[in-house]
Amino acid sequence: MRIYRIINVLTVIFIASMSSITKAENINLNKTFKNDTTIYIFNKISSLNNLKLNATLNILSERSLVRVVLGCSDNKEYLIYEAYSPLVNPGSIGINSVCDETEFLNNVSPVYIKVLINEADITIKSFSFDNKVSKTTDTEIDRVKTVKHKDKLDKLNQDLITKNKKWHAGINNLSKMSYMDKKLYFGVEKYNSLGLEYYNDGIFELKDLELKSKSNLSKVKSAVSSAVQSPYIDHFDWREKHGANISSSPYYTGTINGWVSPIKSQWANTCWAYAAVGVTETFVNLYYNQCINLDLSEHDIVSCSSKGSSAGGWPSDALDEIKYFGVVDENCFPNPTDAIELPCSRQCSNPTEKIRIGNYSLGGYSNEDALKKLVIKSPMASSIYCSYLKHAMVLVGYMTIKEGDVVTHSTASAYPNVTIQAGDSLIGKTCWIFKNSWGSDNPKLGYMYFVVDNFSYITSYSVSGPITSLQFTNNDIKCVDLDGDGYYNWGVGPKPASCPACASNEEDGDDSNPNLGPMDAYGFCRPLTAPLTYPATTISSNTTWNTKNMLCGNLVVSNGATLTISNKLIIPVNSTITISANSKLIVDGGTITYANIVAESGSELTLQNSAVLQLYKNDELNIKTGAIFNDNYGDIQILSKY
Repeated sequence: MRIYRIINVLTVIFIASMSSITKAENINLNKTFKNDTTIYIFNKISSLNNLKLNATLNILSERSLVRVVLGCSDNKEYLIYEAYSPLVNPGSIGINSVCDETEFLNNVSPVYIKVLINEADITIKSFSFDNKVSKTTDTEIDRVKTVKHKDKLDKLNQDLITKNKKWHAGINNLSKMSYMDKKLYFGVEKYNSLGLEYYNDGIFELKDLELKSKSNLSKVKSAVSSAVQSPYIDHFDWREKHGANISSSPYYTGTINGWVSPIKSQWANTCWAYAAVGVTETFVNLYYNQCINLDLSEHDIVSCSSKGSSAGGWPSDALDEIKYFGVVDENCFPNPTDAIELPCSRQCSNPTEKIRIGNYSLGGYSNEDALKKLVIKSPMASSIYCSYLKHAMVLVGYMTIKEGDVVTHSTASAYPNVTIQAGDSLIGKTCWIFKNSWGSDNPKLGYMYFVVDNFSYITSYSVSGPITSLQFTNNDIKCVDLDGDGYYNWGVGPKPASCPACASNEEDGDDSNPNLGPMDAYGFCRPLTAPLTYPATTISSNTTWNTKNMLCGNLVVSNGATLTISNKLIIPVNSTITISANSKLIVDGGTITYANIVAESGSELTLQNSAVLQLYKNDELNIKTGAIFNDNYGDIQILSKY
């Protein structure tokens, strides 16, 4: 997202004397703050090795936020303490000697204390500190940080269980970041994530915190709808298309990501580039109808685009860059390991890959059904923009929440799975499924599931072809019928030239299920009672095929004829080539793909000049007694993928 630095109007309080510093090295303040404020209390303190806060808070609502930050002369800031829902509940809270990031400061030069407040107040009693050089080892410091993370995590999860929330908290790449890095991630100084940086799995409700009363609900585009109201299928997920995330499917990609490119971990405030590149990588898979999973360079977009940087940007600008100039492969311009943006001149001169998209367009922002209509056609680059979250991700699908849905999959015994019970307020609402860029060793946990109160929070962009690539052409688009129902699948986009001319113009909506055919505009696949059949191709006189041929049905060589194939022949999966008695099939330097062949008694099959037979899944080479098979100058290959 393009992030503009918001400079809060802060009340500045100068404390001229340090008469309140006691021998115990306390700074006694006893002052109440109800608005954002910067205070300067370090005029007689040149260095700090730690700083602890003693205070009382009044938390007024779930929108409340209190954050106390130490600012230093090197322009670094350290979080002393923060409180927000669900970390704390409304009411009065006392805190003593808290020091989130200020327990081990290593001789910093303090300048100010910043207090950030929303619908709350804080009475700061005092700060305590000492200037003794810490002898704590790095290992011990890490252990203390781990304990603090766990304490916060336990508080979050206990509150989530108590309030019957549908998500679990966990330690992830974002939660382990410093306060300064989190500011970059969220794009605003006064972010209130409501615990989102600890999101592990489950359904997170993005509430419209700007609404002060329910009477204002009519003023926003509500995201609430039900399966009864919507004509669209109640569940769609690009990870699952054609069963690509299921091991029994011919489209299985080896992971639960299915068609969606692997989870990545963004650096700095580059979610805008990761969303655009992520949707491009996934669209390439779908465009060529094969799981290529290119690793494209977000650094290219961040550094070489004139409209964004590591401090922020918009997905639309990133997509514009990819459309007109392309995006290179990761090896050509690797993402930095230290989150420091390098100049575009560091990009390689000869990339292995450079992808350009045909176009992109804004859409689906008017209501839920408009967005469903688009996302069932292809994944989208989406932004969520509200007061407490400014983040871009890849929208891969949605689900209508139903009674009995299991919405978290925690492995921690203390926090069991959460199942939607009868009467739950979430039933009937749409949950949007996003591929995130916060990293995860577990692909299940690399996705976020959001119910959105205010639909105007979401802005989404569709991507379209044609794709321009250094490695692939439109001839590489796979057009196949892998479930044998007669309907072909060619990915996204119009029917390509790589399909057999005889193939139906209706694309298979689920090519892993022979009982389901083309998909309608609402995401429903037509039930099939019988496959779509094509007439067999019969060769009854001597024939030579020296150009590429694609058939839609069986092939029969009969009547004593000889068929010579010197180029490429592709027949449908589960179809059969039959060589009748007294007939011959000669593969002369050519290739037959999905070569399910029956050579009848008295027939002849010959492979010569490095000919190739490619067998897939259930294909067989059935040479019956009395048939002749000459294979001294050819090869038989077993295909592991279509």
